[in-house]
Amino acid sequence: MYNTTRIRIYAIITIFGLISFPYLSFSQSFNNDSININDSTLAYAKGKMNQLPTNLFLKGIYKKDSSTIRYRFLFPDTIIKNVKYPLIITLHNFSRVGQDNEAQLEPLARIWVQPNVRTKFKAFVLAPQFSHRSSVYSTDSATQIIQSSPSSDVKSLYSLIKELERQHPEIDKKRIYVVGYSMGASTAQNLAALNQSHFAAIVSIAAVPDYLHTKSFKKLPIWLIHGKLDTDNPYQGSLKLFQKISNNKQVRFSSYEFLTHHNIMVPFINNEVVPQWLFNQHK
Repeated sequence: MYNTTRIRIYAIITIFGLISFPYLSFSQSFNNDSININDSTLAYAKGKMNQLPTNLFLKGIYKKDSSTIRYRFLFPDTIIKNVKYPLIITLHNFSRVGQDNEAQLEPLARIWVQPNVRTKFKAFVLAPQFSHRSSVYSTDSATQIIQSSPSSDVKSLYSLIKELERQHPEIDKKRIYVVGYSMGASTAQNLAALNQSHFAAIVSIAAVPDYLHTKSFKKLPIWLIHGKLDTDNPYQGSLKLFQKISNNKQVRFSSYEFLTHHNIMVPFINNEVVPQWLFNQHK
């Protein structure tokens, strides 16, 4: 456990993107942090991300049965012959639902166009946009636990991923990663549950968990992130999921004492934290 002074130092440095947020080596772990983020710091972090260009993400439309998924697709800044590159799927929250093929480029997508990240962590990035909820929330009548389940579009997204792998043989099928925030984090779990062996790791930030498919998460590398002051998607959900899959030696839970649903992503943007962790995971 960090002392108070050390926590404040790490918080300030990380938020302004000067160094990566400290993280543990990949093994089962639980850490509780006391970082506190005020409104001005939140606005600064988001403003810095919004300044990043989105024109590098090419537009596409994928149709499968009755589903239409608009998406943006980012290529690595350089592609070398006979070299394979990871594919990162970034999944948006409910506020980004729509058909403009733009709003889904939230911070988890824009991370990958930061100059340092784009140079150091070369990857394909898929940012789909859902026209309605990608994960549906319901309360189990017996346990009163809120849980998520996938919409029909999640299966179509899985088909899109396989189609992109076919079109781009440079994609490394041993390094397919999924990251999401809020509804997108729930969808990340829903997607991984369709075929857990297809993915190398997922990052789930402030999700309503998918408890119906916990068997799918027994071996999958998962990083759960949640703030205790989250009143939108209850913190207890991620804690319970962590407990349910505690036999998975490759799960990590980062808990934040004073962070809410709306500022939980600040420690993980404007830096290399998420890319670094993902690139350490291989099938």
